[in-house]
Amino acid sequence: MAAAAAACVGMLRRACATYGGYHVVAPALPSWVSPLRRITSHSSASLLALANLPLAVDVDDRRTAGVDGSNSFAAQGCSAVPRNSGIVCTIGPRSEAMEPLEDVLKSGMTCMRMNFSHGQYDEQGARVDNLQNILKQRRANGISQEATTELCAMAVDTKGPEVRTGMLVGGEKVQVLPGQTFTLHTNELWRNKGDATGVFVDHPLHNSVVTGSRIFLDDGLVELEVSEVSGDDVVCRALNGGLLGERKGVNCPGTTLDLPPFTEYDASVLSWGVKRGVDAVFASFIRSGDDVRAMRSFLDAEVEKQGGRRVAIYSKVEAEEALANIDEIIEESDGIMVARGDLAIEVPYDLVPIAQKSIIAKCRLAGKPCIVATQMLDSMEKKPRPTRAEANDVVGAVLDGADCVMTSGETTLGEHPALVVRTMAQLCRRGEHAASMLADPFAPLSLLPRPGAYFAELDAAALSAASAAPRGSMLVLPCTDASFVRAVMRQRPACDVVICPTSDEAVANELLFVSGATPLLVSDVDDSSPAHGTFSSLRRATTARWSSGDAADVAKLERLSKVATEYAEAVGISREHIVWATEKNVVRIR
Repeated sequence: MAAAAAACVGMLRRACATYGGYHVVAPALPSWVSPLRRITSHSSASLLALANLPLAVDVDDRRTAGVDGSNSFAAQGCSAVPRNSGIVCTIGPRSEAMEPLEDVLKSGMTCMRMNFSHGQYDEQGARVDNLQNILKQRRANGISQEATTELCAMAVDTKGPEVRTGMLVGGEKVQVLPGQTFTLHTNELWRNKGDATGVFVDHPLHNSVVTGSRIFLDDGLVELEVSEVSGDDVVCRALNGGLLGERKGVNCPGTTLDLPPFTEYDASVLSWGVKRGVDAVFASFIRSGDDVRAMRSFLDAEVEKQGGRRVAIYSKVEAEEALANIDEIIEESDGIMVARGDLAIEVPYDLVPIAQKSIIAKCRLAGKPCIVATQMLDSMEKKPRPTRAEANDVVGAVLDGADCVMTSGETTLGEHPALVVRTMAQLCRRGEHAASMLADPFAPLSLLPRPGAYFAELDAAALSAASAAPRGSMLVLPCTDASFVRAVMRQRPACDVVICPTSDEAVANELLFVSGATPLLVSDVDDSSPAHGTFSSLRRATTARWSSGDAADVAKLERLSKVATEYAEAVGISREHIVWATEKNVVRIR
């Protein structure tokens, strides 16, 4: 035991170096794994804070079944501070009807994910209609007619440029034995003729793989090694066996395949999403910044053609090539999803936790939201409680700094989807509470400004706003877009609540992906043009503490102040502890 401990200490010492006041962890990992920086002076404080986290169980800790995990203004009379983390829920047959969908929403869902690898347009359209009807009803029954937090974003998840096997003779699964020869045919003649000797694949792998390449079928159930490439056939040796079904996924880690950024089917899904007013696209199998730019160009053209709102792109990192190009992907994307399922096949599974932490850190530094996904509460598809590992997984993602966590099969086919979301909400709150008691390893982020004069100015204003809102206060960030809010939340302000009043539902939904930001949709306070509306006049009025601007501006701002004050009182914060901030001013309203 002592020898093992000494070896670990020695390994850690070799892996650590000091640079510019930071401890930089630099293990022998691929170049895409960015070192996580930690302020030297915070190391001992963080350790002490961890050691002193409260571990006593109180009565509320045992109440899991009936907790409303939502951030609703109306929920529980808004008697608790809002949860910071977003929860993306995949909606399917067990959660799509009005009653279960409303239960999922009340339990804490902040984004409805529609997975187009499975559902068709009519099914997904019905889910959109149901969600919109539920939100309309809940807003009408809310405690405030001037403002609401009854919000839920919508996202489509593209199928992506997948590679799959073909059909099998008779439709029955075939047994692949370890050591046997197994051939992957790329000729269309084999599409429906798969058997125990080989199957069709719908991509010309023979142009990409070489002798020794590894190929995984069905999420790694069957692992193959290429023995030779013979014409348009790829002859392999099975390294392990298993029962192989039809239309299974094919992964080729370490091999660059000539695939488009998105398929014709994906394009039709994107067009449908623009038409139905979705807020985001979860883009599958993004491999480079060029892929993101291609999708952005298509989406913008669709918005211009159809009208409607800008659609955010959340690039799913699930391929080795994406990890190699992660910095440019983050730069071009609106946010990132760590899609751990395919990623754990594309790279060694023991590298996935490190990739997750690194990507979250990179997104935090860039001010971009990050979603952690795949099998977070997988066992709850059948059981009413998560495993110990799953509970650790969700809380760990929150402690890592993830903005959102996601459910998949747990809420599409699971037996109790609302309970899954309540459980996830409870775990998120637990992680957030612990995080609030720890020294922030990223602080102060002002030492790490983003490039560009605009971002330098924006980050300076954000740091000023975050610093002006200590524990026990509420920060109000009126906004017409999400840029300033993201910059402020990048700093992780110490205040108890950050609310973001806006009259634009698209902006409010965009902020649902940003950890710690509580969007407040305010009705009828803004002019038709954002450039001359309430939030623009706030910059003028706060300069002279509400004394400047015309009477109409002041009246609107007073209404907004009333809404903010009511919200603060509902979460237990007094008026004198409300801080208002924009890019230009920070002010307390007495």
